[in-house]
Amino acid sequence: MCSTGCEWGGCSQPGAFKAAAGELSMDDVTSCGTGSSSSCLDDLSPASTCLEDLSPASSGRSDDSKATRRPVIVFDWDDTLFCSTAAAQLQWTRAEVDELEDTVRSVLHTAMSVGDTLIVTNGVSNWVQDSARRFMPGLLPTIARLHVISARALFEKSYPGDPYMWKQAAFEQLFLGDRQIYEEGLNLVALGDQRPEIDAAQSIVRSLGGLSRVKTVKFKEAPSVRDLIGQLLRVQSELINITQSQDNCELCLQSQMPNVLELGSTKAEFWRIVVAEEEVQGIWPFSRFPVLATIKDVVSMFS
Repeated sequence: MCSTGCEWGGCSQPGAFKAAAGELSMDDVTSCGTGSSSSCLDDLSPASTCLEDLSPASSGRSDDSKATRRPVIVFDWDDTLFCSTAAAQLQWTRAEVDELEDTVRSVLHTAMSVGDTLIVTNGVSNWVQDSARRFMPGLLPTIARLHVISARALFEKSYPGDPYMWKQAAFEQLFLGDRQIYEEGLNLVALGDQRPEIDAAQSIVRSLGGLSRVKTVKFKEAPSVRDLIGQLLRVQSELINITQSQDNCELCLQSQMPNVLELGSTKAEFWRIVVAEEEVQGIWPFSRFPVLATIKDVVSMFS
């Protein structure tokens, strides 16, 4: 447990898909976020219909021997980049969402500068674009530069009613479809507020073995808009160090000052990245070391 809403054992089951409200009516939200996807594959953009073509290492870099070592960064969308819970509960202001838009754009640009960046969502085919258009329209040009994959649209028919497996199947087809691409190892970073993306990423790297490494970062569930901004800013400040870590590590975001954060805070310093392991929990001291600390270093500090 990460003490402030980051219960690793308690969030192993996928949460209900979060709908967005705000300017959308609930009927509109149901149809674009959680409705039947019987026609979703027909609505998918060409970039989203074939996962084999979306393999990050083969996207313009297949002839580069270093391509497989370039980090691959996978973001969830709901309550990771978009404030789905706050929107559904009408707990947002225009000023907060505008600040979130700027923050998400900056975080995605940072991610794209250090690795191949994707968004994998359990929403239907156009949910990322539709919700961004409604709440954060200034983000659309950045999203257009990314691979955005609807795990639900592609795998709901194979695994009806099982969001956990939608993510798992999407990750498997992305990264295990052609194992030769990652002969030199996959450096995978996955970020999200639920277990499906965390478990899927860890499963992929276990299957690949060898030099492959996985780093996961779990966000707070059901965050306020201000919480989400603060978490994203903290992740942005440590993202390069996370991608460069040579260890597999499972991390989560934890509020530094719970009493202050009852109302939420957009400041990065009110959040810390915590190692989430069975036998050790400590603040991941990225910025405290001239050379990136390993898991063993962290364990020794807190033993």
